[in-house]
Amino acid sequence: MKAAKTRCPEHLKNRVEWVVADIYELEKLNKTFDMVYCRFVLHHIHKPRLALTEISQVLKPDGIFIGIEGIINYAYSYPEQTAWPQLNFPIEVAEGENRNGNIGKMLPNLINQTHMKCIDASIYQPILIDPDVRQLLLQNECIDNKEYLISDCHMGEIEWQKKYDGLKACIDDKSILIGFYAANFTASRKVK
Repeated sequence: MKAAKTRCPEHLKNRVEWVVADIYELEKLNKTFDMVYCRFVLHHIHKPRLALTEISQVLKPDGIFIGIEGIINYAYSYPEQTAWPQLNFPIEVAEGENRNGNIGKMLPNLINQTHMKCIDASIYQPILIDPDVRQLLLQNECIDNKEYLISDCHMGEIEWQKKYDGLKACIDDKSILIGFYAANFTASRKVK
């Protein structure tokens, strides 16, 4: 949230309402929104279908939902055999327990099961070319996270500085192409 607020253009700051809430309890906000932006969240939660239903309930009529999820199915590919025998869980538990990293590819279908209609779905691969955008990577990966990385003992000050210096050298070298893994982009509109 801090990073989003910092990067919001000055002329929009008084028009944007920043809200942090439990994705399963959005109705408790007693608010509706013109747009909900959900980036790299759904593959972390156990009930993505319920989360999408909650999102659709807080959207105004014709409101827009933007969902972005990485193509990370390789991260869920191993081990080939499960450690526990398959149990007959209710679907809401099973969909979380049996995550396969393909939630982005499933989004259009899941969205259409709520009160939203998918209006665009595409796959994109971000490549950082513009120097200002490349600097955002350094801001996101090192500067904004420094306190968290060091205070939670993920790394010490020396390790953080090495990470920062290495990433800065990479960003400053124009001959290096910086790209992220591909992601699924989905745009939806709430059905009246």
